[in-house]
Amino acid sequence: MLSKIKKLFVLIGFFTFLLFQSSVSFGSDNLKKYLIQFIDSKNYPYHLLDDNFKVYFQQGELVLGLNKDELKSLYDEQNKMIEEIETKNFKILGRIDTKSFTSVTYEYDYSMIAGNMKISGKMVSHSILKKTGNTWKTIFETASQ
Repeated sequence: MLSKIKKLFVLIGFFTFLLFQSSVSFGSDNLKKYLIQFIDSKNYPYHLLDDNFKVYFQQGELVLGLNKDELKSLYDEQNKMIEEIETKNFKILGRIDTKSFTSVTYEYDYSMIAGNMKISGKMVSHSILKKTGNTWKTIFETASQ
């Protein structure tokens, strides 16, 4: 059980690019560029998350729900363990825009080394973004492996 929790802990850090904010237009090319820049959990822009932000991670039967402060604590601990991280094949699967919100689903392949563990797989994420001017505030994120 500890091994599964440790693996989930490491993988959660890799969700960093799932939660996004930027001063870019709402175009699909800009959204992709924007999402990709948040892969680096060591420089994660927590200030760009909505104050009421929630995240929901799932790996098999293991589920973890966090708010913004809890996510920061988790990433701080996880970043101490990650030695190497790589992502590829990022793809936006779907996007819906309304006047006030953007909903986006995307996936990517990842591989990482944390301690003596090598972990790889595919992540799928769903995000709800609140539009504020020409930027977004992430209000909810869910991700699964």
